[in-house]
Amino acid sequence: DPLPAGAHVRIAALLLLAALGGGSAWGAQEPSPELRRALQRAQRCLQEGRAEQGLKVLRAFRRAHPAERCWLLEFLWGNLCWKLGRREEALRAWQAATRLNPRDGRSWQNLARAYSEAGRHLEAARAFERAARLNGDRELRLYAAVAYLEAGRPREALVRLRALVGKVRGAPERWLLVLLRAQLAAHDLRGAEEV
Repeated sequence: DPLPAGAHVRIAALLLLAALGGGSAWGAQEPSPELRRALQRAQRCLQEGRAEQGLKVLRAFRRAHPAERCWLLEFLWGNLCWKLGRREEALRAWQAATRLNPRDGRSWQNLARAYSEAGRHLEAARAFERAARLNGDRELRLYAAVAYLEAGRPREALVRLRALVGKVRGAPERWLLVLLRAQLAAHDLRGAEEV
């Protein structure tokens, strides 16, 4: 599951907030009551381990309302597809979610993980950075640096790692190990000795 622990609960809370009139949870457009109901049903299916049924709910909604677009529909579609092992379809759904609402860090985080697993490391790095900025999560900055390393860009990883490690007193050992790996990959032996 690409979502961190508790994310399904946060999605349900988003749905509840929006249902109670918190329109900002939806991004730029307010969804129809039919879409809200479809999202709630599909989310419940995901929580109950019935991802295929959740996709059927959303597919039926899309057939009945082809013009209605919402980032949360795409986000949830991606989560359901991921759960079913449909990685490429999930990736496309999260791409659509980020286009419809570029301010949602969860969509960027899921997209980054999908890019990473697909071996698209440079795209993963950029998506992890975007998610980190939006979510304020330092760990995602580390993932971005690792993705830069995997993309064969150790110098870009180093810049990010030095900034990350320098801001955290007593940085976790795994961060230092990634920094060391980046320094060795960039042939920065002096920096590696300091770690």
